Amino acid sequence: MEMPMYDKEFTSDPSHLLFAFLRIFAFTGIPLFLSFYPLTIANPNAVLLWFVFAAAVILAEVFIVIFFLKITVRITNTELQFFRHGKMYESKILKYYRFSSSTHTYRYNWIPVFTTRKLRAIAADGTEHNILCHCFSKNTFDLLMTSVLNSTDRSKDISEEPAHVESFPAETDTLFEKRYTFAKDEFISGKMHSALLIDLILFVIFSGVAVWVLIELRGMPIRFLPFSIVMCASIAPVIHTIIFRSWLMSHVPSTILFTGNVLKIDDTFYLLSDITGMKATPVNYECQTHPKDRKITIYEGSKKTVYVLGSINLGMTRGYIYPEYKDLVGSLKQFRKRSGQDLIYDS
Repeated sequence: MEMPMYDKEFTSDPSHLLFAFLRIFAFTGIPLFLSFYPLTIANPNAVLLWFVFAAAVILAEVFIVIFFLKITVRITNTELQFFRHGKMYESKILKYYRFSSSTHTYRYNWIPVFTTRKLRAIAADGTEHNILCHCFSKNTFDLLMTSVLNSTDRSKDISEEPAHVESFPAETDTLFEKRYTFAKDEFISGKMHSALLIDLILFVIFSGVAVWVLIELRGMPIRFLPFSIVMCASIAPVIHTIIFRSWLMSHVPSTILFTGNVLKIDDTFYLLSDITGMKATPVNYECQTHPKDRKITIYEGSKKTVYVLGSINLGMTRGYIYPEYKDLVGSLKQFRKRSGQDLIYDS
């Protein structure tokens, strides 16, 4: 039987598969080895049996990674198909679904352990199907989402429902012009309040360091000790606040203007012919671990410029959801199409 033609194919990343094996081995293989190892001490004849058992456990874990976690996603003219070891286990007809993405980072004591990436397929009746893209790298997942959204965009005229969650303005003439304004001060104020916890942590850490250093000096009068500790510990939060606010001031725009083949962000001009790539956070992107910001990244050769355009998570205590972001993404996509390029969706 002849295989159907497909536009693009995306596969689990080998390095992520290796890390998946190491995680499984760390949480299951090592405890099993340690639990059976005492038998080899009590009975030396059990050493060979232990090695056989260890090999069987490792092979079982390799089997799980290769046959269950390694997947391939193919995009045809009409379908989104998911394969395991050559057999399709899931498919979605593009014209019947809207698509978005979701990521979840699992942490242990604030240390990222691994990240899961899901493709969300939403049917016309609101039913949502979450499909795990096992062991996909961020770049591969971004390219997959970009291709899916572009494919559903092409099939919109077939479906009675909107093909996907993105809504873009129609192509206009060469005098395409559009202006967007962003509440820069309000957003930066919220970000600075959110950073207070980091400042507090830095203050506590450097207080401990200052106490240790001042005690080691031994020559300072005790009455000056509290003042010296506070002054030393305040240096790190102050430096962090200055650097963070300076970064926000230069990466959070107040105005974005499209005029023909020129994109102007505040006082910076980007010629369409000079832009080699552009990424944007999808409109309907969810981040379940911590509040994330919507970003636009512009590439000019080796130069990379990032702009932050509000928050994603509505549950933030302080944040700003940019109401025109959806329309802005549509304008960015239209702007990129003028040079025959696609806007890449960055998760």
